[in-house]
Amino acid sequence: ENICDDHLEDECRSPSALSDCSVHKHRWCDGVYNCPDGSDELHDECNTMTDFKCERSFGNGNMLRYPISWIMDNQTDCRSGQDEMLSDRWKFCGSKSDNTLRVTLGDEPCQDV
Repeated sequence: ENICDDHLEDECRSPSALSDCSVHKHRWCDGVYNCPDGSDELHDECNTMTDFKCERSFGNGNMLRYPISWIMDNQTDCRSGQDEMLSDRWKFCGSKSDNTLRVTLGDEPCQDV
C-alpha cells in the first residue's frame, strides 16, 4: 500500500494562516522544522500529542507520537491502524454515531474536553 491508496497525498496544508508554507500533515509535529517559521512544529495539534508512538502512513519510518486529533477521525494515520482502533488506551467521551466522540488526556473529565 502506498500514500495514494487512501488519498493521504491530499493532506498537505499550511500550519499557519501567516505562512505560505504547505506541509503534509504527517510531517507536522515530527521534530523537524519543515516551514521556515517553524509553524509545522509549533501548531496547536503538537501540544496535544498521545503518549503512544506509531509509524505514520506517510513519513520516514520513524516511530513518532501523534496528535490526539488523529484518533478515530476516519483516516488511518498509523500504518498499524492503531489511531482508528477502539482500545483501552483511549478514554472517550460522547459517541461516534452522533459525532460527539472526543478523546480525553489523562484524567480529564468529559465536560472539560
